[in-house]
Amino acid sequence: MRDAGVDPADLSVTMTLPSNEAVLAAAEAGAGATALSESVAYAAVAAGRLATAPFTLPERPFRLLRHKERYRSRAGDAFVSVL
Repeated sequence: MRDAGVDPADLSVTMTLPSNEAVLAAAEAGAGATALSESVAYAAVAAGRLATAPFTLPERPFRLLRHKERYRSRAGDAFVSVL
């Protein structure tokens, strides 16, 4: 946001929601604008319930966590290899 000239401290936060799905539902209900990843908002955009804005969000890293002492299935290992 700072790169776009907006100081987050200047924003009036009216609600805090616990998940991407809650933010998506609020945006679909008309509660305001938000920035969500395409993977979260794809169906709503494709159905015409939400519109996209002409800007991109910075990439972010994803990490895979799993318990080192738990059983590892072949399906789980195959999934990790696809990632």
